[in-house]
Amino acid sequence: AYISRPEKGSGTFTLLEELGLLGRLRAEFPPEEEATLVRGKMFRPLWQGASDPARAHEFTRVRDRLLAIFENEYPAIPAKTAADAVRLHELDRMSFAEWLRRDLGPVHPHLEELFHEYCWDAMGGAYDEVSAAQALSFITADLSGIVAFPGGNATITEALYRKLDSVLPKQSLRPGSFVFDVEPESSGSGVRVTYEAPDGSLRSIHAKACIVTSPKFIAKALISGDS
Repeated sequence: AYISRPEKGSGTFTLLEELGLLGRLRAEFPPEEEATLVRGKMFRPLWQGASDPARAHEFTRVRDRLLAIFENEYPAIPAKTAADAVRLHELDRMSFAEWLRRDLGPVHPHLEELFHEYCWDAMGGAYDEVSAAQALSFITADLSGIVAFPGGNATITEALYRKLDSVLPKQSLRPGSFVFDVEPESSGSGVRVTYEAPDGSLRSIHAKACIVTSPKFIAKALISGDS
């Protein structure tokens, strides 16, 4: 639905620039319009404690801490230094709920519910089931600013397809095909990708390498052999 605000010079920024999409980016909403739904009523701005003004400082305290982590503390992914690796492993060994209790102490019930629902929506698990490394990577980036395209992230996919289709040989892109087996060659000479074509026939392609961009539980069944 959206992406984090791309930093100028980053890989995401460069890609969007090459695809001619930067001019179509829109901030989802200004910070003062961030809202939360509590018992059927909308409150805004969320992070200034609109849902409980008497305890507004509890909201701003958490937001300021998360933004500080994004700006100065969260280790690079993938880790670029040994210190980054140690920090990532430390965060990955505890749940987000455990990290909250350790680093921030008790948080407002509205924020606790927000984090619980956020983790379910973004990562498919409760905030006491996903790792702190995973949750902080998502939440701190979103708090720093998010942007969206008309039609959502499919806009990026469509633009990338049109760009590649204009420069690659015919049949290089086969979006109607269903890959069901990726098998590394025993000789180490490459990989064989087997797929079902749109007409129902089975075909294979031998390639030097294959990038599998699917969830790990699918990749596990998709890739043959020990690799």
